[in-house]
Amino acid sequence: RNLVAMCSNLSVLSAQSTDLTTITEVFAASVESGAVVLARGLNVLAHARIGDPDDIVKHLREHAGTSTLNLVLTAVARNRRALTVPANKGGGESVAIAPVSVGSDVVGYLLVMSSPANDMSEDMPLLATEHAAMVCGVVLGRGLVLAAAAGQARQHLIAALLIRRDRDDGEVDRLA
Repeated sequence: RNLVAMCSNLSVLSAQSTDLTTITEVFAASVESGAVVLARGLNVLAHARIGDPDDIVKHLREHAGTSTLNLVLTAVARNRRALTVPANKGGGESVAIAPVSVGSDVVGYLLVMSSPANDMSEDMPLLATEHAAMVCGVVLGRGLVLAAAAGQARQHLIAALLIRRDRDDGEVDRLA
């Protein structure tokens, strides 16, 4: 029930003009874990419930190793499925990683720390992470669409101004 409620809540937020930080905060609170949204280059786009967002990448590198981390991220992007990097044998937190897609491109990753004490079954954090990553992709895609539309509007304005130079100031203001 909690998973369905969380997914429903995130879906409603994605239909509103909500930013990536809010989505990440709501998701992290729902799963009671730290969450970070990373771009393809591993720079932090949003984070919640985690002191230093770079800690989650450091934690992953410790568990997977630097070269293996690249393989894990490549596998996540290629398969477009979430996976879990398990905790060390001594205990600790595992990390669920899901690709954040915009259209046919993987533009980043959602990483979630998950401790064994979490009351969700083994697959639930993975399902929650996949859904939250999809919502992050919707939010990022909306930003890309708006940027593309603004760029196209600027191009049309410049083209219109260059085609006819004998326009008066009122007509130029109207076009702008």
